[in-house]
Amino acid sequence: APLGPASLYAESKVMAEESISASTSDFVILRNALMYGFGLNHSRNHFHRVFENLREGKEVLLFTDQFRTPIELSNAAELIGEIIKKNISGEMLNFGGSERVSRLQLGQMLCDAFGFDKSLLKAVALKDSPVKYKVKDVSMNINKMLNYGLKPLSIKASMNLFRKINDEQ
Repeated sequence: APLGPASLYAESKVMAEESISASTSDFVILRNALMYGFGLNHSRNHFHRVFENLREGKEVLLFTDQFRTPIELSNAAELIGEIIKKNISGEMLNFGGSERVSRLQLGQMLCDAFGFDKSLLKAVALKDSPVKYKVKDVSMNINKMLNYGLKPLSIKASMNLFRKINDEQ
């Protein structure tokens, strides 16, 4: 789809892509809409904070009407390793998951996997939030990625892995 950056930040990303692709043929640009999972070295991302809040019985506000195609962090790292092994070069790839979900739906899947109370999830509309740039759909077509044999885990599969790791700890 044609690019239409809605902010200076988004515009700078497009400019960086154009600059890189114009200056060399040995590149891979990965466009991403949302990564989820648990960071290393005690880092915390939005998903991790949602997990912690739900585990502690605290309410979480999540958008119902902004859609993304999220990819799990460790799975993304594995797929980057595959890109390197396959020697893919000179490509711009939409790098995400295969499922289009809202943050609320992702939160519901987290609750399902861990048995958290779904009533702690509070639906929020993007239009009612203080977010400056209200982009409703950041989901991506990942067919090009799939054509390279790069298949992301489903959200359910990654949630099951989280649960298994949590149970082992």
